Amino acid sequence: MTASRQLSGATKFALFLGLSLTAMGQSVLFAIFGPIARELGMVEWQVGAVISLSALVVTLLSPLWGRCSDASGRRGPFMIAVAGFGITTLVFAGFLAWLPRAGVTATAAFACLLLARVAYAVPVAAGQPAAAGTIADLSPPEQRASAMALIGAAFGIGTILGPALAAALASFGPLVPLLVIAAISFPAALLAGRHVPRHTLDSAEDRPKLGATARIIAPLITGVIAAFFAVAAVQQTLAFFVQDIFQLSAAETAQRTGLLFMTLAVANLAAVIAVSRLAPPTRPTLAAGGLTGAAGIALLVLVPLAPMLIWPAMLIMGFGFGAFMPSAQGEASLRVPPEVQGATGGIVASAMVAGFIIGPIGGTALYGANASLAYGIAAGAVLLGTFLATLPSPKG
Repeated sequence: MTASRQLSGATKFALFLGLSLTAMGQSVLFAIFGPIARELGMVEWQVGAVISLSALVVTLLSPLWGRCSDASGRRGPFMIAVAGFGITTLVFAGFLAWLPRAGVTATAAFACLLLARVAYAVPVAAGQPAAAGTIADLSPPEQRASAMALIGAAFGIGTILGPALAAALASFGPLVPLLVIAAISFPAALLAGRHVPRHTLDSAEDRPKLGATARIIAPLITGVIAAFFAVAAVQQTLAFFVQDIFQLSAAETAQRTGLLFMTLAVANLAAVIAVSRLAPPTRPTLAAGGLTGAAGIALLVLVPLAPMLIWPAMLIMGFGFGAFMPSAQGEASLRVPPEVQGATGGIVASAMVAGFIIGPIGGTALYGANASLAYGIAAGAVLLGTFLATLPSPKG
């Protein structure tokens, strides 16, 4: 690499701002999309399909964007991700504002929003791989997990601030928070252009192929998919679980579930900050995070007997996965050569998103059969994922 190995405060802030804005946009969308979609005559599965298809696109494109950042540099893909997020979010918000007034059919509205969300996913898929590649370029191995915690912190802060911004600006209109976040993304992209170094390789001749890179970290990636399948399964079924256990109305369920998700997010962020400050070794921290996350999910099995256990369950689960995520990213980075750090970041990002494609489907199906079975299997998936993620790479 041509770059000096130093991650400056300005670079950290540029990466943090860009990633946190995308997380804020996602969390705001979850809050406003459903009611607007119902006004358009769309049904629940169509709302889910719009979100799931964009997640699938991110999964498929993240490794390719990572490879692009290895070949041409980090700055360009990251700027494309942040500015592209702003542009496509404005387009999506424009559709949400126009379609209810246009008198289109629910099928036509579904098709428009599906295309708009796919367009959103294409540039946004570049963000995490380029950020992970930048961090790997500029951080020494012994600080890799703590440096990678910046990514988790950005998503954690964005997930918390998004709903808070939506609540603060709701009186001005449901789309205003989304428009504000999109507007901030353009100066954030300019900031990235100024402070995210380019970091291209002097030569691309000996760069390993994408498939070879994936094979090096295959056990770890399989473990990440299993763990994030469980996270997504719990998140997707939590509202049903809360309503069933506490016998609440729809409005009361939404309020209680929102508080539980905030508890989860705060615990997650606390763990990310702890990893960032303490800089522990990646593999033991990954194992400890996975075991803790599994314990939190397993505690949900006891909630029907002692309902208030749901709060410590969220705290334990959040803290566990807050340690698991940056450690997995750091461990993957340490297992591959410098020439493929962007591609590796993309593969890890794909694995995390892949869990959120299959988790909601599998989780709701299992929950429909038996809640305890669903959470028991989810906890088992995390244990299996942790075991796989800590296996040595098949690297000769």
